[in-house]
Amino acid sequence: MDNLAHSLFGAVLAETGLKRLTPLATATLVVGANLPDVDAFVTLAGEDAAMFWRRGITHGVLALALWPLVLMLTMLGIDRVRRARDPGATPASPGWLFVLSAIGIWSHTSLDWLNSYGVRWLLPFDGRWFYGDALFIVDPWFWLLTAAAVVLARTSRQVGKVGWTIAALATTGVIVGTPFVPLAGRLLWLAGVTAIAIARTRAPRPDAIERVGRVCFALLVAYLGLMVAGPWRARSLAAEWLSGHRIAFTELVANPLAADSLTREVIVVDADRYRFLRVPLFGGTIGVSAPEVARGDEATRVIAAALATPAHRGLGNWLRLPAYEVYRDGAGWRVVVRDMRYARLGGRGPGSADIRVSDAEVAAAPAVLPRSGAWRP
Repeated sequence: MDNLAHSLFGAVLAETGLKRLTPLATATLVVGANLPDVDAFVTLAGEDAAMFWRRGITHGVLALALWPLVLMLTMLGIDRVRRARDPGATPASPGWLFVLSAIGIWSHTSLDWLNSYGVRWLLPFDGRWFYGDALFIVDPWFWLLTAAAVVLARTSRQVGKVGWTIAALATTGVIVGTPFVPLAGRLLWLAGVTAIAIARTRAPRPDAIERVGRVCFALLVAYLGLMVAGPWRARSLAAEWLSGHRIAFTELVANPLAADSLTREVIVVDADRYRFLRVPLFGGTIGVSAPEVARGDEATRVIAAALATPAHRGLGNWLRLPAYEVYRDGAGWRVVVRDMRYARLGGRGPGSADIRVSDAEVAAAPAVLPRSGAWRP
């Protein structure tokens, strides 16, 4: 998920009443909800480095065991400074800070698992990717459900009103201005933002804000439960449709769509190609959503050599649904790679590359591709 979603999730947890457990509770939850993303600095080294390192060791089981202790100790240090400036301030509780740190941090990788990009929970022991296929990486309904209580609680001062107004305008620009967001999604977003703004003008009491926080969190949990069930239902409906059309397959991947939570694009994998179906989860007609794409022959030294190049080792480590085109290119080879989760062969997107390798590199390459998700630091 994006970091706005992670931050809002930590903040809405605080507004359910957890912020009353100890001083610094809200800060601990929000920081914890973002902490595993300390690996984001690798994006400065380029997209391939990000694919290799992001959602890796800082999101893995060892880090998840250590981060709560690190964050608790950090917050205790901040609390010591706070109380030095205000000797009468209530001290923060180490026990509650540890619990809230764990909740915030573990929420991060759980939310990252929900989309189709993947997360490597078992690092540093195993580099396998895990996918929930439940939410698109940016989900506007997640933003709305988490923001409602947070905006009501955090706009009592002018700086809060200005900050959240800017955030509302910026996110509205993203949702309304993105061409692949359906019209119904844009209208629903505008209605949701308007409802939050109207609710804020009534200046609710603190106890009412906490009730709103609990209701919003309960609705969010229900929404996430529905979205987690979405891939299962989409695959079941797609399998039934494929059986009726006598189309064989080896795997079905139910890809979430932007701002269209009640529809999935099911990627149908067979021995030599990908097919794409648009599958409504509740009623509606299943149909073909994109032209078929040939998978290409993975078991070639040319492709292995392309993905072994230093500039593309992250891509090779991240691929889930790859398609390859291989061309002879002078004294070497050209390999076009696309991951069908985010890219089609007619265009570019995350997980796409145009790689050139020499005959010498091909001769030195392994006969087959390395295991997907292998951890090779």
